[in-house]
Amino acid sequence: MSLGGALSIPKIETPGPTCQPDEEFKSNAAMEETIINSLIRVALVIEPKDKEASLMYKQALDLLSQALKVWPNANVKFNYLEKLLSSIQPSQLKDPSTALVQGLYVMNKVLEKKPHLFI
Repeated sequence: MSLGGALSIPKIETPGPTCQPDEEFKSNAAMEETIINSLIRVALVIEPKDKEASLMYKQALDLLSQALKVWPNANVKFNYLEKLLSSIQPSQLKDPSTALVQGLYVMNKVLEKKPHLFI
């Protein structure tokens, strides 16, 4: 068998979706809310003490901004922030001022995309 000649690979039709990729999947309101509120939780839980944690924190805030831009009508809940701030005891490892600053950064990201929530 000589490889010098033209080889033709037969084309095999595979069944695929009949719609465009954008039409293939649509998230519902519950999914959007879950993703956004999970990103808020991640941003509030991470303590940006070292370089890696700081990068994760910034990534969570960036993803939160992107998610709020993609889903402007998603429901944002701040109850986790309230629980976090009210549950911090002075004896715990996490500094309350750090949690408060992180909460303000998260709220600022939401304010940039959804100012009507704060009026």
